[in-house]
Amino acid sequence: MLRDRLWYELKLGWRVIVGVPMCAMGIVVLFTLLQYFLHQSVTRTWLSGLEMFLPLSAGIVATSLLSQDKAIELQLTMPRSYGTTNSLRLGIIFVWSALLACCCLIGIELNTLLPLPAFQQSWTPMARVATLQLLWLAPLLFFLSLGFCLALIIQSRTASGALLGGIWLVAILFVDTIASVPWLRPFLLFPSTLLTFPLEHVSQTHFTLYWWNTRWDQLVLSLLFFIAAWLLSQNTERLLKGSTEE
Repeated sequence: MLRDRLWYELKLGWRVIVGVPMCAMGIVVLFTLLQYFLHQSVTRTWLSGLEMFLPLSAGIVATSLLSQDKAIELQLTMPRSYGTTNSLRLGIIFVWSALLACCCLIGIELNTLLPLPAFQQSWTPMARVATLQLLWLAPLLFFLSLGFCLALIIQSRTASGALLGGIWLVAILFVDTIASVPWLRPFLLFPSTLLTFPLEHVSQTHFTLYWWNTRWDQLVLSLLFFIAAWLLSQNTERLLKGSTEE
């Protein structure tokens, strides 16, 4: 039953789910090749693809697929709740984006493009691998859950996608301000690319302050956004009202 449901959801939205993240990473690959032929360092470009562009593309896919449903009236009559259906769609987006991220990270590691800080050399291999996963996992979950939440609040593909992109842009333009204010630091979304590059020269204090702590903060925020979106998806009246507005 679950397999049939997954196949059905994939048939409905596979072009967007597969295409948008691949286009985002394809642009990163093309720019990396250009830098390679110009004999420039490509590490920051790979980092930005994993930490910045892939999470944003996945979040935009979430806002596009979850903001509205043409068959919402039928969906709400089914035994499976609408929140469960949207969570399943969100899971499909996450799995595909995670596969792209893992493939990219493996390529980086095989080409030794991402040296870890010196103090991490004493860590166990499992601890180093787990830490590297937070490079893409935390921002990906953040943008997916935030996109899910915005999609149900605004109920407009265009507006929710634009707002998500605006948050992404603010996190880049005001990164120094966000990093310097303690209560804003959980919203430091891209520390690896914008603050701690190159990673091998990062001290343990800065790594903990700007990287490790903010990763866990993002995971907590992701959970809160997901819970908020789940609760919003239980509001049948709001969902039916939004289905006629775009």
